[in-house]
Amino acid sequence: MSDRLCEWPDCGRDAGPGWDVQGKFYCGLHYFPGVEQAFRKAYATWEGVGEPTDQFKNLFSRHVESLYPAGGMPGKLVQAKIQERGTSWMKTQVGVEFSIKRHLPAYRLGGFVKTVHQQWRFDCQTRELVLVNQHDVETRKLKRTAITSKPSIPANSRVNR
Repeated sequence: MSDRLCEWPDCGRDAGPGWDVQGKFYCGLHYFPGVEQAFRKAYATWEGVGEPTDQFKNLFSRHVESLYPAGGMPGKLVQAKIQERGTSWMKTQVGVEFSIKRHLPAYRLGGFVKTVHQQWRFDCQTRELVLVNQHDVETRKLKRTAITSKPSIPANSRVNR
C-alpha cells in the first residue's frame, strides 16, 4: 500500500508507487488521465518555436505511449527514444510534429543496419501518431561483435565419438 492518496479530484484511492506526474500522485485509474492533462497544459503554454523543454518532451512521449498499450506504438517507437532522440519539434494547429533518426536492422542484407530519418505527426484531437515521411540516411555493415572461442571441430573427427 502507498502512503499517499490519489490527487485526482474526488478520488481518495491509494496512489500507485512511482505513479507521479510532475509531483502529483495518482492511482492506476487516474495515472494516464493525469499524464494527458499535464501534457495538454504544457502543449497550451509551449510557443511551438524551437526546441521544447525536456519536461515537455517527457510528458508528450509518456502521453503518446499511453495511447498505444503493450508496445503497440507505430513503427515500434518507444517513449524513451522519442524523448531522447526527437528533434525539429514544431507545434501545429492540431498537434505536434517531430523528427527522429532511427537505426533499423536490415536483415535481408545480412548484417547491415540502415539509418533512416523519420518525420512524425501527432494529432491531439484524433490522438493518432502518424509517420509523415521517411528517407534513408545511410546503410552500413555491422562490425563483428563476437568471435568463437575455439576452432570448430569437424563432424567426422574422433573428438565427437
